[in-house]
Amino acid sequence: MTFFKTVLASAIGFVIANVIAAGFVVVMIIAAIASGSKSDTAPVPSSAVLKIEPGKVDEFEQYLGLGALSRHGESLTLRQYLARIEGARTDSRIKGIWLNLGNYRGSWAQAEELRSKLLEFRSSKKFVIATSDEGGMNESNYYIATAADSIVLDATSGLEMNGIAASLVFLKPMLDKLGIEAEVVRAGSYKSAVEPFIRETASPENREMTTQLVEGTFARFTAAVTQARHLTPDSLKQIIDNKSLLTPWEAKQAGLVDAVLYKDQIDSMLERHVGDHIHQKTVDVADYLPESSGDEDEEGRVAIVYLVGQIVRGDGGRNANPLFGGDSYGDKTFAEAMESARKDASVKAVVIRIDSPGGDAGASDAMWREVMLTRKLKPVIVSMGGVAASGGYYVAAAADTIVADPTTITGSIGVFGLWFTMQKLFEEKLGVHMETIKTGPNADMFSASRPPTDLERSILARHIDTTYQRFLNVVAQGRKMSVADVDQIAQGRVWTGEQARERHLVDVLGGLDSAVSIAAHRVGLKEGTYSVRILPRQRTFFEKLAEQFGSMQAAMVHRTAIDDYLDILGAMRARAGVQMRMEDITMQ
Repeated sequence: MTFFKTVLASAIGFVIANVIAAGFVVVMIIAAIASGSKSDTAPVPSSAVLKIEPGKVDEFEQYLGLGALSRHGESLTLRQYLARIEGARTDSRIKGIWLNLGNYRGSWAQAEELRSKLLEFRSSKKFVIATSDEGGMNESNYYIATAADSIVLDATSGLEMNGIAASLVFLKPMLDKLGIEAEVVRAGSYKSAVEPFIRETASPENREMTTQLVEGTFARFTAAVTQARHLTPDSLKQIIDNKSLLTPWEAKQAGLVDAVLYKDQIDSMLERHVGDHIHQKTVDVADYLPESSGDEDEEGRVAIVYLVGQIVRGDGGRNANPLFGGDSYGDKTFAEAMESARKDASVKAVVIRIDSPGGDAGASDAMWREVMLTRKLKPVIVSMGGVAASGGYYVAAAADTIVADPTTITGSIGVFGLWFTMQKLFEEKLGVHMETIKTGPNADMFSASRPPTDLERSILARHIDTTYQRFLNVVAQGRKMSVADVDQIAQGRVWTGEQARERHLVDVLGGLDSAVSIAAHRVGLKEGTYSVRILPRQRTFFEKLAEQFGSMQAAMVHRTAIDDYLDILGAMRARAGVQMRMEDITMQ
């Protein structure tokens, strides 16, 4: 009887999921059609203010047309933000920028690029005013705000100024409770990506490396603040160490902000700049398109190929698992994008934008090969985002020139092998007994149902060492260094972009715009004579709907505790194998 009840519940759940998902699709299509009749951009009045409220800043929007569903909910990519700020710099209709901060959730490297572009905007003698919402500002928000002429805090908010910290997550206690044991072989004494599975605290090497990352980012932050606000390093340190959380009036007294105002007073202040009601003069950055630069003939294009997420084999995608999920990017997707750039005669140079902690060693090598094939035909420039480490750096090493933001996390030249033994979980927690019949002692090598033998460990260790030597040779070839010199700065150690340049792992400090300019200059394309092609191909609105339809079906179908176990185990198994990956570091 229980069996039939379970089958009936699953069937009903499946039907309900299909009905709800189908209704959702209809609503989304109607919304898309209705919004499609509206203008994509808002009219720009004279003496207008461009309002920018950066929240989550995407590197690459993989779907086309999602902004049509809700203009106000549209998130822009970093490149779109940069292009619109640059366009506003020479747009006669734009008098200034209103930078409303407090919800920024991008990387420090993205904050660097936004801040640099705002400083360029100010060179046009137009104003930039940074304000907070009622949530106030933290360090990354404030870092962007230091590019403004004046900084205003909402009177109901505050300023977090307590320094920068990195959080390292260790999962071994959880694995012990589940009855899962991690087996690890690694090349590189600083290769810390395996530590969450085998340790409860950071190793001395990991602590040293992470400390250096935090201090490097903090040095950039303090240099910007002291210069912009005319403070001494000692006075700023006193604020950070002793105040940490400042009221708006304390922030003003300390010289960190210029004014403390309520929302209506902020509106009045902006109206004095534009001479009219601020809401009639404000254009949201998502609705803004710059004035046309003219009818200049296009002499060529620069392709930007995005590599965003953990490197995997195949197509990649999105895994919603809270422990081991996230965006992944496949070697097949990258190969198709690079081949498209190679075969397009109008594309004269290629920029690869990397924001990836690395991943599968074989997939990383396949991507490296695609870069080498493209270099034979066209210049290839790499632009590093928030992180371009391990397998991400492996791919970058093939480029003609590597450009990184000063706070980019890069390097991590190392390799590890990871697999999980789940014998205790199966037998003691789930009551599952497994029996294996095999033709030889290694036929079930690294099976999750038993621990590996010493021979199997030695086989993997030899493979890991071979892969590490391959990594060193790839970097030595690409960076024109000796293998011994690369090994000294490798060992799985990560660096900031600034530190990486000092060690010849990076050529130029700068952002995505700098990389595109370098690529264009390399092939003789002058500013205004070329366009940009974005790769991989962005999927359509209806492809996104189909994906959401499938996700809703999966979410609605009857689940059991065993399903949750299997999801976690599947995600962990996906991390097994030979990896070029950096540990996840949350820095705030």
